[in-house]
Amino acid sequence: MLGFREYLLSLIALVVLGLVLAQLVSLGGYWSVVLLVVPFLVARQTFRVYQEHSDAYRDTLRSLVSAIEAKDTYTRGHSERVAHFARGIAEELGYAEKTIQSIEWAALLHDIGKIAISTSTLRKPAALTEEEYREVQGHPQLAADVLSDIDFLEDILPMISAHHERVDGTGYPAGLSGDEVNMGARILAVADCYDAMTSDRPYRSALHPSNAIDELWRCAGSQLDYDCVAAFIAWANRQTQVDQSLECA
Repeated sequence: MLGFREYLLSLIALVVLGLVLAQLVSLGGYWSVVLLVVPFLVARQTFRVYQEHSDAYRDTLRSLVSAIEAKDTYTRGHSERVAHFARGIAEELGYAEKTIQSIEWAALLHDIGKIAISTSTLRKPAALTEEEYREVQGHPQLAADVLSDIDFLEDILPMISAHHERVDGTGYPAGLSGDEVNMGARILAVADCYDAMTSDRPYRSALHPSNAIDELWRCAGSQLDYDCVAAFIAWANRQTQVDQSLECA
């Protein structure tokens, strides 16, 4: 069912279309209307097919992510939350919807490489050994390799492979720094860090959101991209204000 905003926009679009059609009839007769309506109907059908395919792709990705996260109960729902946060950051930064969708898909799949990591390592309640840490460090590139044969995901591979890189060069797997780090990957890094800090893990309890925000600010401009951190916090503050207003309604 359409929400009020979507209904209002549809109504406005119909009014505008009606005015255009009336003007065309008065100027060029009914054939001019046919010349407008036929391409319009073709475009509408094309968009509908695209939307159906887009929804199918998204459902497939979600199923894949759910299968992976079933290995580790501590991270269940992590990728969905990261995708939600990443979309908020991208919207705040003013990206076009097509780019936002790519970032969202990258967020959904960013940890797919963990399917190759042993469950005992993922759930280990103590510090990892050097060998185990190297195993974990390989998951971003492994994820990109696993997805590399899927044509429609080609654009998101640099985001996935670099989501643990840091702008100061201290990240992994390649030790990229500054502009070498894909902008989508910088967005994922902020979203991923926030969700990791505010979620329980085998080796520690979740941080309070305000403490996690403080930590993001501490890392802004060094490990994490400053603009992405600022965008996330601005977006998150608005979400909090909306939630509070709903509680008071």
